[in-house]
Parts: sequence; C-alpha cells; structure tokens
Amino acid sequence: MLKLNIGCSTDKRDDYLNIDIREEVKPDVVMDIRYLQDIKDESCDEIMANHVIEHFQIRVVPGIINVWKSKLKIGGKLIIRCPDLISIAERIISNPDDQLLSQHLFGAQDHPWNYHCCGFTEKTLKKLLRDKRFKIISSKTDYPNLEVIAEKNA
Repeated sequence: MLKLNIGCSTDKRDDYLNIDIREEVKPDVVMDIRYLQDIKDESCDEIMANHVIEHFQIRVVPGIINVWKSKLKIGGKLIIRCPDLISIAERIISNPDDQLLSQHLFGAQDHPWNYHCCGFTEKTLKKLLRDKRFKIISSKTDYPNLEVIAEKNA
C-alpha cells in the first residue's frame, strides 16, 4: 500500500512516503509535489496534502489536482487540508486581535515556499474536486482548518 504525505515539511508520518521540495526538512524523498515526476501513475492508495494546496497560484491548482489524481489508483483517496476561509473570516469579525489571523491567511512566510497564494471554502474545494470527477467522501471544518476527503472514480 503506497500512501504519500506530500509537502510534509517537518510533519513526517509513519506508513507514508514523506515528500517535500525542501531538502533541509529531511523528507524521505525530495520532489516537486506539483509534478510528482518519480511516482508512477495509478500507484497510490492515498495522497495526503496537509496545508499545501494554498501555496499554489489558483490558476495552476486544477492542473496540480490532475497530477495528483493521475497518481491515485481507482478508489484511492485524496485528503486535502487547508485554511478554511469562512471560519477565518468569522474569527476576523469575532476576534480581530487574534495574532494568528494573518498567518492563517497569508502563511508564516518563514521560507520562500511558505506563502499562501489562494484559499478555499468547503463549498469551493468540494466543487473543484467534483469538477475533477472525484467522489466526496467527507468534509469538515474546524477553525482554522478545512478537510475534504475524496475518492478517485473510474
């Protein structure tokens, strides 16, 4: 069973192939997750993208989703976690002094890859995945996070 943890940074997970573009975080494999060029098509049972999709320009995200989909087996799961724009907006209104709001919206900006370029709500992320012919298995929000689990259809 091949499970990828893409854009892992320091969040290494047992039973996953931990992939990141930054050598200094010591992933299992150094690779650009936009292409996953060294991963065979239809070889993965699961791809976890934990707080990575927001780091790409919105105009290239659909193509990246296509790449990730191509690596999944039929029935394989794509797990995307990212900032939830609605819960963040609600927090801006209810607690505008929250020091983490800027980081949730724009990234920590502590290295060149850690800037947010786009954002999603539960509705917009699910639509993107449905448009790419994924079946939505589940979704949830929990400030400041959004998680959608989708399955690759035939």
